Amino acid sequence: MELYGLSLRLIDISDAKDIASLRSSPELTKYMITLEEDVEKQKEWIRAYKKRESLEIDYYFAYENENGLIGYNRISKINWQDMTGFAASWIKKPAVKGFAKEMFLARCDVAFHILGLKVLFTEVHEKNQRAIKYWVAYGAEAILQKNEFITFKLPSDIYEAYKYGQS
Repeated sequence: MELYGLSLRLIDISDAKDIASLRSSPELTKYMITLEEDVEKQKEWIRAYKKRESLEIDYYFAYENENGLIGYNRISKINWQDMTGFAASWIKKPAVKGFAKEMFLARCDVAFHILGLKVLFTEVHEKNQRAIKYWVAYGAEAILQKNEFITFKLPSDIYEAYKYGQS
C-alpha cells in the first residue's frame, strides 16, 4: 500500500538481516530494547510474529520508497473487542534522512482507517523527545508514567482533528 509517499508492506523472513542489524545498534535503540545481532533468532521471531499476524493481533510494517528501505514499525496487541492497538518497534535506518512524520502518519492511518481501531496506545521513553513530540502534536494524552516510560493514548477522532487542523 502507498501512503504519504511511502510504500508499506508486511515484513517477511527476508527482512531478518535488516531488522537484526537495526535492532542491535545501541545508538538506534537507546530508547528501546537492544537485541543481539542474530539473524537466525530474528528469523525465528518473524516466524512467531507471522502466527500473530494470521490471528490479526500484530502487524509489522516495512517502509520503503524508490531508494529502498526506510524503516520499520508495528501495530500490535490488537484487541478487536475494544478496538485498540499498541504502536511499537519504530526504527529507521540512520542513513535515511526525513520520513519520520510520514511513517508516524502512515501507521496511524493504517490503524484508524484500514484496521478501524478507535484508540492507539504507545509507550515512549521519557528522554525520547522526538517521539513524544509526534504523539503530542497529534493529540495523544499521557495517561501513565511508570519508571522511565510514558504511556500515551491517541483516540482516532482526536488524531483526525489534529491531523486536519495542522493542514
